[in-house]
Amino acid sequence: MTDHGWMSLLNFMMQMSDADTSVLVSAIADRNASMTTIVNSSNYVLWRELEKIGLLKEEPPPPITRLDDIRVFSIVQASLPLLEKLISDFKVRKGHKRLTEIFETFCVPFAKQLVERTYGEGGDNAEVQMLMGLTLASVLNRCISPRDYNSSVQSVADLAKRRLSGSA
Repeated sequence: MTDHGWMSLLNFMMQMSDADTSVLVSAIADRNASMTTIVNSSNYVLWRELEKIGLLKEEPPPPITRLDDIRVFSIVQASLPLLEKLISDFKVRKGHKRLTEIFETFCVPFAKQLVERTYGEGGDNAEVQMLMGLTLASVLNRCISPRDYNSSVQSVADLAKRRLSGSA
């Protein structure tokens, strides 16, 4: 599968509800489950795409004629590692989206207020930098184990340097 095809799958999954994606996540966790869906639902569209690339296979429909629009899919056992990677990449992307929303709605406004307040009180760039550093250190101190503190601070510093240089 091409990177473009993989990204298309992830983009489609990002538009699906948590309830819809949970069906595939649960089936993969079970490792031998079959899944049922309705024709043209978002799960149906995704599972047909996964079938096209050999990750799922469509099973015969249930023998109930009133349920002609129901389709059953099962995991292709050889595809489990790739399906697990798909779900892992999806969870990373979904987590990144949540973090971006938190950053944009909470962190950025807070930082702006901190800068404005510091300048309003007659502070300068050095004081803004010191307050930002102390705020970050306080947050990390409350959230990171002492064992991981130095590497976490270094990771944040490296990310800040890359952002400030325009390369991240």
